[in-house]
Amino acid sequence: MQPINQQVKSSKDATTRSNNSDKNTITINSQETLGLIEHGSELIIGITTPVGTTFRTKTAFIGTHSHKVILAELPNISDEDLKFFFQEGFWTVVRAISPRGQGGMIQFRSQISHVVRAPFPMMALSIPSTMQLTPLRTEPRYDVNLPAKAHSTNHRIDCDLRDLSRGGCQFVTSALSRPFDIGESVELHIVTRSSKNPVFDPLFGSVCNIKPSPHNIRYGIKLDIRGKNNAKKLLSQLKFDGSKLTLRS
Repeated sequence: MQPINQQVKSSKDATTRSNNSDKNTITINSQETLGLIEHGSELIIGITTPVGTTFRTKTAFIGTHSHKVILAELPNISDEDLKFFFQEGFWTVVRAISPRGQGGMIQFRSQISHVVRAPFPMMALSIPSTMQLTPLRTEPRYDVNLPAKAHSTNHRIDCDLRDLSRGGCQFVTSALSRPFDIGESVELHIVTRSSKNPVFDPLFGSVCNIKPSPHNIRYGIKLDIRGKNNAKKLLSQLKFDGSKLTLRS
């Protein structure tokens, strides 16, 4: 990943609401906020050295250790930059995007407490008492686990619907399946396992983002008018099973 040199402004912890112009930004407990960041997701790290030199790069979130520190991979940058900027005691401004719920940008100020270079390059960051969260969606997105079939003009494949809102959704396919393209129109047909479940109209929309990984491919779908109406009907037939929304039996 290539670093991006950029001035990074330090942010001070607020007590109830941030002082910036975005009135939607709120300050919440760090332990609650960290649960919104998915393992392996991207972190944007902004570092300011004691003499005021700034550096910005990207890396991957690993997780937390005993709720005391945040673990992240060391970024793929030159050894010179690693030695100069990633030193214990340096302060960072960290940003992450959470896809859960209403989705949001998470930001917090943290200190590099440990740097490990071998056998697995990683760093430990202090956990502040609070973090700032700015919602990105106007509607909540719910975690679901529904088998489906994705249809387009060119092909049809099995998939799993992983999250759903009234305006969009995400489905997952095998990494080996034939890919869809950005902007391609897609119909998602929900597969029901029981004759007791009603037959749902397809979710109509177009591919707006693609996130490939070695194991699968995740597609973000922006629903059209028909898709939004059908998503509303589908959401009304779901129930919470303790971790995700599933079809009512």
